Amino acid sequence: MKVLAKLYASSRLYINFFQPSFKLKLKTRDGAYVHKVYFTPATPFDRLQAHGSVLPATKEKLQAEFKGLDPVRLLHEIRLAQKTLSELAAFCQALVEDTG
Repeated sequence: MKVLAKLYASSRLYINFFQPSFKLKLKTRDGAYVHKVYFTPATPFDRLQAHGSVLPATKEKLQAEFKGLDPVRLLHEIRLAQKTLSELAAFCQALVEDTG
């Protein structure tokens, strides 16, 4: 299960530091019509850096972690872990079919 742990660790870092997402700002309803307004897409890291109640020491620690990350390397690690898990699943399926 180390492969799965590696996949989760790399995915967490990639999503939190490099993957922008939309967050809902306002939702209004006019009969059946729902109008939604979103904040500008940002990563969770960017949102945290912009938030006023986060301690400066925490922001500095996250900034240091961000500087040490390479999004291309993280994507490579994610894809490698996915490939390994896929191969393991195929191998297990073959074992089940051979014994059945």
